Amino acid sequence: MAGVAAEDQYASAEADVAAAAQSIAALVAKSWFLAIQARQQRDLAVEMVASSRELLRIAEQRQSIGPGSAVEVAQADASLQELLDTVRQLDLALAQASRVARAAARSLSGSRDQGAIRVRRVAAGAGCGRSVRAARAQA
Repeated sequence: MAGVAAEDQYASAEADVAAAAQSIAALVAKSWFLAIQARQQRDLAVEMVASSRELLRIAEQRQSIGPGSAVEVAQADASLQELLDTVRQLDLALAQASRVARAAARSLSGSRDQGAIRVRRVAAGAGCGRSVRAARAQA
């Protein structure tokens, strides 16, 4: 009887470890997708900054020629500054997403080893080390 209970406890611990590893794997995938999305958004914002700089140059040129106004130049400059701020925010988001993805990946690689240790501890704590090994050998 005790051997069956120990085997059940061992199997339950193994299932817990597998579920945790699967959950961490999902977190890794999601983190990398978020990092990729942040990179793409940042790249787009950088392109928008280049366009905004060109619009500011055109507004300044129009003002120097005559048909442009100081208001147009101020609006173009404000737009450029807003986009530059967006790029800075996206840089921070990208750095954070990359850190989370790397940490999740490290966690995944370590979770399998730690999970196996936890399963062995659970089995040893239940006094079932010998019966579990015997059951596994028979399987």
